[in-house]
Amino acid sequence: SPPTISSGDVKVSSTTRYARFQVPLPECYDSGETVSISISAGMVTTIADTSCTVDVECYKLDKDAGIGGDLCATAAQTINSLVFGDKVFSITPSGFVAGDVLDVRITITCVDAATGTAVKPTIGAIDLLCDIKG
Repeated sequence: SPPTISSGDVKVSSTTRYARFQVPLPECYDSGETVSISISAGMVTTIADTSCTVDVECYKLDKDAGIGGDLCATAAQTINSLVFGDKVFSITPSGFVAGDVLDVRITITCVDAATGTAVKPTIGAIDLLCDIKG
């Protein structure tokens, strides 16, 4: 099986889980152009009886131990389906240049009434999408 990110069983009233990583913009990134993060996600075993969403926060590191505001322009999206789907989050690219490092935090929030079947939000893939030179 390929690697995945799973929240584990969240069949309790309300659960929030986080994943965080840093990713540099590639050398071929076309400065100031489109940047987005695509997440392929869904539920394994059963859906939550109320809701399950994924959200992205994205910050540009300034290399001086500082960090600005959240640059993600897309609201949380539902992943409450047994069919995995791509959820694309647009990032505001103000001042971005090749080599900039993005600090990304993913939030999965589920609300379920704690029935007997496991409720497992899962991320199958995360992709950085951006305009490149050439």
